Amino acid sequence: MLASDSEGVLVLNVDPAREVKVSLEELRETPVLGNGSLLVKDGLIAGVVFEGETMAGTVWLEYEGKLHASCEKLVSATETLARDLAKTLGFPLITQPQPIEAIEGSSIFLISDEFGLIMIRDQPEGTAPATTKLQECFSRLW
Repeated sequence: MLASDSEGVLVLNVDPAREVKVSLEELRETPVLGNGSLLVKDGLIAGVVFEGETMAGTVWLEYEGKLHASCEKLVSATETLARDLAKTLGFPLITQPQPIEAIEGSSIFLISDEFGLIMIRDQPEGTAPATTKLQECFSRLW
């Protein structure tokens, strides 16, 4: 029984009718992701696929001194937390779908409510300051 386990994920679902469902789910191991995990639609980064399923979350890239969230808008709690952290830390953020070509020379990570920040591809030491700082912040929370 999950309630007797020492770790789990508390899941809150709020639907448009404002009904709330609370559940406790097993804590899953953080997936290992790479460039091959990226989901591309019409040449734009649309998400991440792991074990045949599209993961919830948003792909972020850092290049040309800015963070880029590959989506129309940020909606989840973790995405807005990452946005607020970036703003507080003084890192510019652009929220718009990113072309797959943007991965060249970029630091790439997934922001997920379940896992926090998961690196898809690291950059060499010191070349992705916003990513490094967000990783530090998220490592304290997850």
